[in-house]
Amino acid sequence: MVGLQHSLDEFSQGMRTNCIFIGGVALAVKQALLGKATTRRSDILFFVLHAGPKALPIVALISLSVGMILAYL
Repeated sequence: MVGLQHSLDEFSQGMRTNCIFIGGVALAVKQALLGKATTRRSDILFFVLHAGPKALPIVALISLSVGMILAYL
């Protein structure tokens, strides 16, 4: 019975944390849409545009690794 209570406590703590995170994201999106965000749109666009090319090497390495693993199956 103690194990079940512990599992339920962990689950409820995780749900609470997720709800806080989702609420924070929703408030940030609301502020961005209303034009009251503290981060400039040009900064966000800069990071979004540079995230793709910088992620290419790790994505290629993971794809190669998965392909080699699947080739041996």
